[in-house]
Amino acid sequence: MHEYAEFCDTELEQKTYAIRTAARTIDEIKADIEDATAEIASLGDEITALGTEMASKEKQLDEAELERETGRKTFSKNEGELVESIDELERAVAVVKKDSSFVQTKKHVGKDASRDVKKTMKVIAKILSASWVNQKDFKVLKGFVQTDLAAG
Repeated sequence: MHEYAEFCDTELEQKTYAIRTAARTIDEIKADIEDATAEIASLGDEITALGTEMASKEKQLDEAELERETGRKTFSKNEGELVESIDELERAVAVVKKDSSFVQTKKHVGKDASRDVKKTMKVIAKILSASWVNQKDFKVLKGFVQTDLAAG
């Protein structure tokens, strides 16, 4: 019977130790669960904040794309006006060089030269109406047009 009592004592000690160890493990796991739950809530808040920030950035990107598209259209329009004006000015310069004698002499100006001067003035008037001409350039060109029109 002594062996049986000894067996029971050993078993009791082992079971008690196993229960304490299991209880400690359970407490540790519960603490880990609480930490993970708190981290989940914190990360959920961070996800929400990042979602809001992403939406804001996407809105800014859309606005920037719209602004860039508007700028591109304005640039294309101005570039077209400039290219057309340059072509017209090159032609006007060629005409003026060809018929420069009408400016330097007091002879009667022929119909063709008068027509060329009027075309040149129309080109300059078109430049004045272009969207890229600033106020200072506008005044200078307008003065030129008025002077030549008065002289012609």
